[in-house]
Amino acid sequence: MSPLAAAAVGLAAGVHCATWGMFKDAPFEGFSWRTWVRSPIVATLIALTLTLLLKRDFGSGAATFVVLWGVTYGFERAFVEIYKTFFREQDQSKYTIPMQFAVFGKPVASRAVRLAAGVGYLALGLLVLFAVHLLQTRGPRLPWLLAIFLVASPGGWISAFGGAWKDAPIEGFHTFKFFRSPAMTYGYGLALSLLTPSYPLIFMGSIGFTVATIETYKTFFFPNKKRGKFQGKTPTHPVHLRRRWRFAPVFGAIWLGVLGTAVAAFTALTLVLLVAPPPLSAQSADTVTVSLAEAERRALEHNPLLAGAEARIEVNRAQEARAKQARWLPELNLRNSYGIVPKQRGAYTEYGVLVSPDTILGVNDMSWFTQLDLRLVQPLWTFGKLGSRIEAAGHAVEAAEAGRDRTEADVLLMVRQLYWGVVLAQELEAAADDVLEKVTEADTTLDRQYEEGMATQNDMFKFQIFEYEVNRRYREVTAGLDQARAGLRAALGLGEGVTVRVESEELDTVSFALQDLDAYLEMARASRPELQELQAGISARRALMTAEQRDAWPTLFFAGSISGNLAPDRYDPRNPFWQNQTNYFRGGGVIGFEWNFNFGQHRAEAAVQRTEMIQLESQADALTALMEQEVRQAWLKAGRAYTDVQEGRTALQASENWLRAELQTYDIGMSEIKDLIDAFRANAEMKVTQLRNIADFNMAVAELSRRVGLDLSAPAR
Repeated sequence: MSPLAAAAVGLAAGVHCATWGMFKDAPFEGFSWRTWVRSPIVATLIALTLTLLLKRDFGSGAATFVVLWGVTYGFERAFVEIYKTFFREQDQSKYTIPMQFAVFGKPVASRAVRLAAGVGYLALGLLVLFAVHLLQTRGPRLPWLLAIFLVASPGGWISAFGGAWKDAPIEGFHTFKFFRSPAMTYGYGLALSLLTPSYPLIFMGSIGFTVATIETYKTFFFPNKKRGKFQGKTPTHPVHLRRRWRFAPVFGAIWLGVLGTAVAAFTALTLVLLVAPPPLSAQSADTVTVSLAEAERRALEHNPLLAGAEARIEVNRAQEARAKQARWLPELNLRNSYGIVPKQRGAYTEYGVLVSPDTILGVNDMSWFTQLDLRLVQPLWTFGKLGSRIEAAGHAVEAAEAGRDRTEADVLLMVRQLYWGVVLAQELEAAADDVLEKVTEADTTLDRQYEEGMATQNDMFKFQIFEYEVNRRYREVTAGLDQARAGLRAALGLGEGVTVRVESEELDTVSFALQDLDAYLEMARASRPELQELQAGISARRALMTAEQRDAWPTLFFAGSISGNLAPDRYDPRNPFWQNQTNYFRGGGVIGFEWNFNFGQHRAEAAVQRTEMIQLESQADALTALMEQEVRQAWLKAGRAYTDVQEGRTALQASENWLRAELQTYDIGMSEIKDLIDAFRANAEMKVTQLRNIADFNMAVAELSRRVGLDLSAPAR
């Protein structure tokens, strides 16, 4: 999605939030453009962050806009409500139900307590979001309905408990309101799961759509009903009871746009399900027909070696991300603790003496405290340590991707050889059927001639022996076809009871023009994944060697800390010369450097990386020579196969002409049975040879493609 489109979606979500918020609050608090634009700005930034910085995949087509709108809406509501509840300072006397953090309906006066509670609440929300992510990446496979319930409903329960905490002490507990949000988030989660496979996006999107729906219902279906926070209050700005309706058309237009886009998304999904071809497993319980392209795709999907190669890529990408993250706040720790301390209230007497009414003799003399500590370290200049390790991690990803390409090329070569083997076996079976048909006709002619006295008993014996030989070859061909299909079935990941058939009914050469050897050698030097994997490994070792050398240099850093403690029942003297262990808020930052003087270890580690790099470099020449030899052999094999195909066509035509002539002369009694059998045998052997020539050529092209690292053939004709 383009940044402009993402910004437009975020702006629409923000305007939607700001409109219903203004509609319900303006008659009591007045209207301010500065307050109104807050949600559009925040939502636009959230949408841009999700699509550009976090690079979240929201799918394609209309579904992208629907999912992004809901997710942006959910994040905007979460951030703004946390800010208003825990971090904003505001007079609460104008509200019947406090909008700031309150306990049993009474606002918490201490800003430190509100900040600590807000950090804890935010941490809880992020923890739930992370748990949803882990459920998808590391959790067990669950039924769809159960998985979406675990993914979508937690957002509704957080909203339900938060609303009950705020409203129940004043309005009382309402069962329908409490269960409404979890039920709606579950419903929206089911709908969103059809548009995106991402559990975190389903979690946040279901929250966004639930809030938008509930607030629309409460605000515009009951416009004259006061919200709970204004119950018993008289509108101080009644002019906005009429003016607020000016925003309603924009609000309605946004809803129409969202609903229209959702209809388009689900319509496209329905069409895809209706017109998509059935999977291979659905074609038949016993028989599956595949083209070469389909066989290649399925083999790549089901090969376990490729799954391992993909896992290696993901591991190296994670290590690269970790190396990059080390540049920004590698140490960022937040700790919030609660405990019990003795009461220590203080008061001055009329004589200026500080006294305390508390003792430490009983349980009632104990109270509580909370402490919040934030520590961070930010590297400023590392003299290339981090940059070299990031570069090494990037080359490791390249090596893993080249390894995946190498495995993929091996799988493609294997499945192409198996595919053409099945096509060859099918053609051999068809050729054997044709020979059997002609042998049957010749047998009928021989019986007639024997009865007429034109053939001898020995002719009958010779032909019976030849007929047995033909039948034996037919059985061999049939067994070979079963064996070839079994190999292809295993490569495609199909069950034992499935018969594989290929889409190509006739064996023909692939579209290919053989070039000079030098051209293929040049292709191999540029494209062979083995060479790319080795070069990436050499580059990674070189970068690690540089990193180890840079470890001998210092690291400049900025370190900061913020610490606060709140103990309501302990006296705070507010004296800078008194080292008070409770009721404080302090912070600061320093700039410094860290230098590891273990230079001998740095040199040793760099030497290890240098040795491993030299070892890999020594393999480059040997690998290049081996690669060139493989290309040369594959090129010669393809050339021989091409010549065999061309000359085999002429020889096959000659054998067919010979057999036709022998059949005609034998039918009129002018040829011996021995000549007819020789013609039959030559034609059958030539058919088999030519079919093998074509199959060998196609396999040779596949092997040459593997050796040069590029697909040289077009789809089979």
